Amino acid sequence: MNRLLALAFCVPFAFGGLASAQEKKPAPATTAQPAKKDEKKSDRPKVEDAKKAAQPEAAPDGAMMEDAPGEMHKWLEHQTGEWTASSTPIGPDGKPMPAEKGKMKSKMAIGGRFVHSEFHGKMMGQPFHGEGYLGYSNANQRFEMCWVDSNMTSMLFLTGQLDAAKKVLTLSGDMPIPGLKAQFKIVSTVLGKDAMKDEMYMVVEGKDQKMMEVNYTRSAASGESKGEGKSEGKAEKKEGQGEAKKPDKK
Repeated sequence: MNRLLALAFCVPFAFGGLASAQEKKPAPATTAQPAKKDEKKSDRPKVEDAKKAAQPEAAPDGAMMEDAPGEMHKWLEHQTGEWTASSTPIGPDGKPMPAEKGKMKSKMAIGGRFVHSEFHGKMMGQPFHGEGYLGYSNANQRFEMCWVDSNMTSMLFLTGQLDAAKKVLTLSGDMPIPGLKAQFKIVSTVLGKDAMKDEMYMVVEGKDQKMMEVNYTRSAASGESKGEGKSEGKAEKKEGQGEAKKPDKK
């Protein structure tokens, strides 16, 4: 504050001294004009620099391509289709319990960036419904999954990697249960073109406790729907050919 007050008092005196000096030694009019032109020229670089600083920097070449689907997104297409599921809960004693049936339908979404899955079935004898998105983050160099279901009001976030053989995907994340210091882990294994399985674990103090195993088989309905489309096309061609031949017989 003292510095501001000192500056406020000094500025009028400084301008007053400058004015009296100009009265004693008036500068020629011819010399005053070039000085103004020089000041304007010297101000131009400052203005241009300020404009450049205000403009956002251009994005590096190829930066926008980071979000384009790639090889890992192509791998996700294996999960698309309609599947029948057999869920086997694992009891606290480590022994499997009676299996329960379910159905899952998966399809690529958001321009091939994610696979969206919807599951309907039973869990411990009760109706169960779950949905999730699984994708690969080019920025984070990992698979990322978000899952919600009818057994909880929290979202489950999982991240992980695919093995070198591109057969086993391991995802893990914190259990969405307050006060429980544990992780949830899913090991997804590709068993073939039309088969895969998920193994669910709860990880406590570094130890895996298996909770459930779900085996998926590609539904015959998926194949039939494709076959029906082809058969319908063939039928239409045959009918068309038959109609064209009828006039010839007559």
